[in-house]
Amino acid sequence: MALKALYQLEDLNDSSGNGYNLTNYNSVTFTAGKFANCANFGNPNTTKCLYVANALGITNGAITMMGWLQILSTAGGRIFAKGNTTNYVEYIIDYTSTTISAIRCKPNVGSNTATYTYSLATGKWYHIALVYDTTNIIMYVNGYAGATAAASGNGTSTPDTTANNFTMGSWLSRAGGFAPILIDKVSVYDSALSPSQIMSEYRKGFPLGGGIAIGSPAMY
Repeated sequence: MALKALYQLEDLNDSSGNGYNLTNYNSVTFTAGKFANCANFGNPNTTKCLYVANALGITNGAITMMGWLQILSTAGGRIFAKGNTTNYVEYIIDYTSTTISAIRCKPNVGSNTATYTYSLATGKWYHIALVYDTTNIIMYVNGYAGATAAASGNGTSTPDTTANNFTMGSWLSRAGGFAPILIDKVSVYDSALSPSQIMSEYRKGFPLGGGIAIGSPAMY
């Protein structure tokens, strides 16, 4: 597997060494987060997102997008979106107060969605991940896979993410979908991480010997 981008969100820099630094659209701030600082999109959020105008070298095949999320209200919105103009497919993580959805969208063709029913509380951190293994799209919350959907095929038009972009907090320059959230430690891979790798990333969010229980995400 190859790490394509890593955003600690202390600032706009890509810590992977690949140079995919973010652009700040309408003044997202950096405030205390899960790990030191995080990206704070505000509540309400009607205009703000972070983006990089690049497909991150992922134009087809497997992908993993993941990071830490705290919602500031239950209004819902878009957490991540990544598109490309090679096969016209975008990958999206959306949320409402009661669901988190992993979406593989093929504009003008249709979408495949794995929806994880999970009630999000304000003021709590959740680890979320979208994995696409070229056959299925999988939604993870707090290290656990809660939904899977078969997904394949290409789109026929430019994705809603405004072509070759990776965005956090909403689409770039598009009305609607802006999310009132905090985001921390975001990573994107050009491979499908295994369930044990996703769980390992989740467990890194806790002090040694603390915060880990065996069972469903609801236990955390």
